[in-house]
Amino acid sequence: EFGWVYTGPYTYSGNEYEVAFETNSALVQANVSGTTSAVNAGTYTANVALSYDEVNYKLVGAYEAQLVWVINKVQIDASEFGWDYTNAFTYNGTQHVVNYLTPDAEDVVTVVYDSANKAINAGTYTTVAALEYDEANYELVNLPNNAKLVWVVNKVLVATDEFECRYYLFWHYKC
Repeated sequence: EFGWVYTGPYTYSGNEYEVAFETNSALVQANVSGTTSAVNAGTYTANVALSYDEVNYKLVGAYEAQLVWVINKVQIDASEFGWDYTNAFTYNGTQHVVNYLTPDAEDVVTVVYDSANKAINAGTYTTVAALEYDEANYELVNLPNNAKLVWVVNKVLVATDEFECRYYLFWHYKC
């Protein structure tokens, strides 16, 4: 029996995958061409031409002369990706930070911010997270449309009725 040795489709792992054509006869040689090994996700084609003594032998049975084989991309469920920001910050003199979280994908996905994701002073800020990853070998599925965040550092509210101010001579106030 002749045939391709292929147990795929495979899924990208960073390792090399191979296909081969085997014959069960020393009388027949398989001359394989095309792509027989690969690391990256993609669709590949391998071909075989059989050589044997056609004068004295006849091949019985069928075989596939061409194999189309696949290494699939790794699918990453991105449904839980999102910002760690839930409520406005209040100014306190320290730096406030918002982060875009990529649970279970931190080793594959890098978050790059188009503008500062950090602020000290009160104000309204806009930050957009861009996700960088090996798009040739990974696919983000169920990715929410939430890359842009408008976030706030509120001013400290000072209620004037909490203070008792007294006027003193020479325009001094004690509060």
